[in-house]
Amino acid sequence: RVLGPAGIRVVSVSPAAVLTDFVPGRSREVVEKAAFTSPLKTLTEADDVAVAIMGTITHLRLTTGVSILVDGGKHL
Repeated sequence: RVLGPAGIRVVSVSPAAVLTDFVPGRSREVVEKAAFTSPLKTLTEADDVAVAIMGTITHLRLTTGVSILVDGGKHL
């Protein structure tokens, strides 16, 4: 509410386990197992997160105060 009048939006993008080497010791098998328990049964890749961020920047001009989940429906 404080930042809105200044035109500042607050949006977080929260991905599921992403198929990268970012987390040491997390194998592809662990990420695949987690992904295939989600409704969409797909791996979350870095490009999926990037597309969500770009979509937020370029298309969601009235969105603020929310978290965008990029998790294949895992949260359901």
